[in-house]
Amino acid sequence: MNKQNAGLTAAYLPISTLTIPQHWSAEQAMSVWEFLDEVARCVWDRYELQLVELIKADLDQEPPDQPDLFDPHDDLPDF
Repeated sequence: MNKQNAGLTAAYLPISTLTIPQHWSAEQAMSVWEFLDEVARCVWDRYELQLVELIKADLDQEPPDQPDLFDPHDDLPDF
């Protein structure tokens, strides 16, 4: 996540520690799943352009300094 969006990490902290009840029926679990899916769809519909820009910015970031593990010019092994 890029530095300008570091606050989002803190916003997700309560969610990352969320415990889902183990006593739900399959129908209850499906209802929650469908509700969250609908919420996600509504958020996407409202904020699509902004979300795409955030995602694009994260994808455009330079990866951390790590040496290349493979030379793209190496021959592929025979199997």
